[in-house]
Amino acid sequence: MTQVFEEIKQHFDLPGLTIDISQQEIDTQSISGVNVSFDEALKQAVFSLLNDGSMDESPIWLLSEMPEEYGISGDINSEVLTQHARTLINESSATLTLFTEETSSDDEWIGVVMNGSTGNKYTIKDYWIFKLVNNPFIDLNYVVVDKSGNQPTCCWGAN
Repeated sequence: MTQVFEEIKQHFDLPGLTIDISQQEIDTQSISGVNVSFDEALKQAVFSLLNDGSMDESPIWLLSEMPEEYGISGDINSEVLTQHARTLINESSATLTLFTEETSSDDEWIGVVMNGSTGNKYTIKDYWIFKLVNNPFIDLNYVVVDKSGNQPTCCWGAN
């Protein structure tokens, strides 16, 4: 996996990003019938972190809504926002992990994350759920990638 992680970091020019996901975590969530592999989901997640500003408190949303707080001035466009997000991630101790809480019939929230803005719930059974922690944007960013490939990838932040 380390080679895949390094290739993705190189592809997105993110040498400072730590990816802390074990093969066991991947295998546990790689159930039969998954149309989107872990490797593809990881690529989609990193792309979303650097490009998707559609949901509250995603890195790009924060940069576009509060550019001064992140040292951005002048012409603000998607290219500027992506490059600034990349720089901030590289200069921080940001770590990308996989949400791995097991599902259980005893607690409906185990293995589930909820987007507070939309109310949508995402389970590890149906989604690859990535967490960006120790990042320069907000306490925690989630990126969810539908394992069936039917729903768009989305990214948001949470305190």
